[in-house]
Amino acid sequence: MVDLAEMIHGDQGRSPGDWRFVTRTPHIMRPGLSAPRALEYAAVLGSGLALWLLLNEGDLASLIVGVPAALIGVALSRHLPAAARSRVSARGLLEFIVYFLWQAVIGGWDVARRALGPRGRVQPGFVSYCMSLPQGLPRAVFLETLTLLPGTLSADVQGEEMRMHVIDIDAHSQEQIMDLENRVARLFSLEDDRP
Repeated sequence: MVDLAEMIHGDQGRSPGDWRFVTRTPHIMRPGLSAPRALEYAAVLGSGLALWLLLNEGDLASLIVGVPAALIGVALSRHLPAAARSRVSARGLLEFIVYFLWQAVIGGWDVARRALGPRGRVQPGFVSYCMSLPQGLPRAVFLETLTLLPGTLSADVQGEEMRMHVIDIDAHSQEQIMDLENRVARLFSLEDDRP
């Protein structure tokens, strides 16, 4: 749509009288939200509603409060600085949720078996691990996930090194911790950004 024509004169190789049409979109017609941002807000809204329904045992009547709460979450997320937002991969999120739930079930069973078993096979100790995830949300998700999984607790972080308390030092290998870190990296689309 051409809504403004300007006559260009001068010494730029054009002769006087040349017309050039310049398109300018009126301020009112400029889109206020790009497609990627709209998808980001839709994902925040959908995640908020899904979490709300999960916490309310699927009670649809609770959406009377849940929808406004999720909308407030979307509104607040618009004001986060760019550094606080992280690009979450939908596929990575699905894989992470399945992984976390499976590990929670297996870990819970293992801890119960060890604690209630006849010999009480526990050998607590500390395991050190050098993290490669960047500071911020990805690293926080990694450390909190370790803490939420049964039999583990992230105890100390100094720089890139993390010390984790485990219920059995023989049952938690560096490969398992690295696997979780790789899953968090895929969750935040960081596979190529890590050293």
